[in-house]
Amino acid sequence: MRDVALDKLIDLLITQKFWFQQDGDDQSSLVKNIRRTWEGLFYMIWHSDKPQYQQQCCQKIASIMMQIDKQEHKKQWFEGFTFIFNMHWNKVDNYRIDKYLSFLRLMFGQSLQFLKDNQYSKNKELITWYQDMLLKILLDS
Repeated sequence: MRDVALDKLIDLLITQKFWFQQDGDDQSSLVKNIRRTWEGLFYMIWHSDKPQYQQQCCQKIASIMMQIDKQEHKKQWFEGFTFIFNMHWNKVDNYRIDKYLSFLRLMFGQSLQFLKDNQYSKNKELITWYQDMLLKILLDS
């Protein structure tokens, strides 16, 4: 049941680009939609109980970032991830820490692949965005 729901969510996000549809030019509604989506994904991982399913779930969720077509949307997606994980990190207990650390490694791997694919060495704006985002996470925690 959860697999079907995750597959439908991925289809909704990637194929139909549902979450990028904004009400006018309201950027705050887009940010709210991304954060709500990440809130649900955070708790989907929370409730995944068997190691094999946890790994599959984490890999599917992490792969969403590379399926998003526009660079700006990938940035917004990753920022939503970092915001929600930073907000909920203190709730992760010692029974769930391994699956969340595994998921963090996958997501940060995706973010580094995103930087590589966009030629980070030649793109100062992209490096500045990544640096600012990481500093904000560290300072807000």
